[in-house]
Amino acid sequence: MIHVRAVVVRNTKSAMEPIFSIDIAKILYDAVLNPGILSAFWIFVIFLLGEAVAFLPMLMVLTAPVFFLQGSLTFAMGVKIFFLVAVPVGLGVSIGSLWLYGLAAWGGRPAVEKFGKYIRLSWADVEKAEARLKNSSYDEMLLLGLRLIPFLPTLPVSVAAGFLHMRIWPYLILTAIGMAVRTMFMIIMIALGVSI
Repeated sequence: MIHVRAVVVRNTKSAMEPIFSIDIAKILYDAVLNPGILSAFWIFVIFLLGEAVAFLPMLMVLTAPVFFLQGSLTFAMGVKIFFLVAVPVGLGVSIGSLWLYGLAAWGGRPAVEKFGKYIRLSWADVEKAEARLKNSSYDEMLLLGLRLIPFLPTLPVSVAAGFLHMRIWPYLILTAIGMAVRTMFMIIMIALGVSI
């Protein structure tokens, strides 16, 4: 297993001393196979920061330890994983994606023209999408559906919701629910594949 370690150091007169060190791979491994309150907190923080910088497909990293599951996934373990893994993932992604939502919502056309080329988005694409979606309940169900698709990146969905000026509370709630369900779905599918 590859270990990713985050270390915060303090420079003293004699040398650099570690203040604290975090082994992210171990946290995720233990969080899935032996979840607890502390691991739920770290999952929330990791996914909040991971969504804010969008540098890794964090959900795939999180579900990888399920391949090392000894035995089958029981109902009790599934419930524990839902509340101590999937829910913190949903909350972390929901809050962590707010900056993308805000950039798209308040940046408007200048933001699209400046940054759109990096995600292959033009202002004409935004206008077409806005013409079809008019802040209805259909928009909210579409957001939820997109959040449920297992390997769909979260960045384009967050940006699209911001451009369409989706109401903030439905955005946050549906993102959290969708990501929690998506996480559980991926864990269950991997666990079923491992047990076969």
